[in-house]
Amino acid sequence: MRQNQDWSARLFSIYHQITGGVVAIILAATLIALVLAFGLHSMLEHARWQARASEAAVRLSRLDQKISHELAAEVHADTPSSALSYRSQISVLNSMVDDLTRLDELLEAVS
Repeated sequence: MRQNQDWSARLFSIYHQITGGVVAIILAATLIALVLAFGLHSMLEHARWQARASEAAVRLSRLDQKISHELAAEVHADTPSSALSYRSQISVLNSMVDDLTRLDELLEAVS
């Protein structure tokens, strides 16, 4: 003979409890995975930003050194500037333009 169970008995049967528990565990694991993925993504973004900021600081330091060395060389020069001195100045200015261009790219990426 077949027993007639009401809906509350079926709802709280062991099969439904296990199914509900598995679904809850899967949902919790999915939520944890999403939170971890978001955290990892933001951590990597911060690391990229930090790398750009560090490179910008290095480039600014390099520009400062080039400018100060060039000014010191001009101050300590005994002879008036010659064509060779102008060529070295142009070389320094070209490298400074490259550094400034890269610095501008870095700052655009940061903001």
